[in-house]
Amino acid sequence: ARQTRAAYNSQYDAGVRRLLDLLDAQSEVFVADAALRSEELIAKYSGYRLLGAMGSLVSHLGLALPHEAVAEPARGRFGDWETRIIERDDAARGDYK
Repeated sequence: ARQTRAAYNSQYDAGVRRLLDLLDAQSEVFVADAALRSEELIAKYSGYRLLGAMGSLVSHLGLALPHEAVAEPARGRFGDWETRIIERDDAARGDYK
């Protein structure tokens, strides 16, 4: 598109091309540049989304999770609820840890 614009500019200066042809060539360059920038930003955004889905976006950016975002590991499959039931059943049978 840039080569076409340069050729049309030369031809316009020589009187072979019309101003409308030159403006059309400039418009094509503008549209091509805008499409390229859009695709570059989409690729960057997609990369960040992939890192986020993998759980490594924060570390990739060199940041640390805030204290509120760090969850304590669950003790059982159902968290504390399952652990309390097992401890209750053990106590009922006399199996103390």
